[in-house]
Amino acid sequence: MFIEHARATLRLFSIFAYSTPYLILQLMVQPFFKLSHGSARTAQKYLTRRWARGMARIIGMKLEVRGKVPTERGLIITNHLSYVDIIALWTAVPGLFVSKQEVSRWPFIGLFAKSTGSLFIDRDRASDAHRSISVIAQAIDEGNHVILFAEGTTSMGADVLPLKPSLLEAAIRTQTAVSCGDIFYEVEEGRTPAHLSICWWGDMTFYDHLYGLFRLPSFKALLEFQEKPLRAENRKLLAAATHERISQNFHPVVCNAEEQAAALLAHAD
Repeated sequence: MFIEHARATLRLFSIFAYSTPYLILQLMVQPFFKLSHGSARTAQKYLTRRWARGMARIIGMKLEVRGKVPTERGLIITNHLSYVDIIALWTAVPGLFVSKQEVSRWPFIGLFAKSTGSLFIDRDRASDAHRSISVIAQAIDEGNHVILFAEGTTSMGADVLPLKPSLLEAAIRTQTAVSCGDIFYEVEEGRTPAHLSICWWGDMTFYDHLYGLFRLPSFKALLEFQEKPLRAENRKLLAAATHERISQNFHPVVCNAEEQAAALLAHAD
């Protein structure tokens, strides 16, 4: 128990010590966007990817990437299990994340997210949809990968939640394809199951869950990309096709009804 608490504390301090120089460098890049947007964006992505790879080592993530990593500009959509999905994806793909507006207000994390070029949207305001689509479409037109969790929330990993089609309009406007992938986590036998220790869902508090995750010696992460990007005539058809494609190769973190019921019961306690 002492070792686990010491490991969690050490990782917490290590993350701040490791991330602070990257944050400073990212902020130093910002003024150059007005002078040379392309070069500044390249530097931003490089720093973000380097940071993510270091973060994966610090938190004990052993990442395996399967399939062809997307190279063409456009949306990348995967299932969403946890905040560590971001580290797994950034390690593999130099893309811009679509994030909830509230994240921009989180201490330190919000500033870091802004410095990496994250695109913030307000899912609670229907009136913000048009602006959000335009922001994502502009980022795609500039040649970027834009990473979107179209489920709109995280889950325990029992299945792929229905996708919200509204933001997929950006792919229709830019006439680009959607690349699909799925994420899976696994922990060592005898540890708190991944659907409770890695997946962050329901009303789990962020800091308690984070501390629990940091207590793990290590965990496996699988990021698998599908071969053919998808196109469709409209966003609803595109959302349906994307959901089907992700579901075809989905690896459930929690596999049966008994495990789901136990997870809900443990979570309620």
